[in-house]
Amino acid sequence: MTELLLSHCANINEKDKHGKTALHIAAWNNNNKEIIELLISHGININEKDNNGKTALHNAAWYNRLQTAELLLSHGANINDKDNDGKTAYHIAENRYNRGMAELLLSHGANISEKDTRIKCSSLCNI
Repeated sequence: MTELLLSHCANINEKDKHGKTALHIAAWNNNNKEIIELLISHGININEKDNNGKTALHNAAWYNRLQTAELLLSHGANINDKDNDGKTAYHIAENRYNRGMAELLLSHGANISEKDTRIKCSSLCNI
């Protein structure tokens, strides 16, 4: 269905009322590797932010979707993008105790000294 819509010139970067694209939604659902790859191959903006400033990578970190995060990072997702509260995907992984996700993000160069704008604290405060 997704491929059919894309082949008929559907706007790949269309957003819902929350500012989410199909990629945001696919990133928090499990087992959507094929859909994510299809969206990326059709030129979806991988770093598009929703109304809360979150990217698909933020969603993958929140829901601990390791394979999705790896896929997004391999296609150029900005690992240090901040949401409206100044949180990076790494902040989210740490705050949710998603150790595997935090390690994955670190291995891809997440900046642990980035401070969020809400609490004014880096992830180093959790140590």
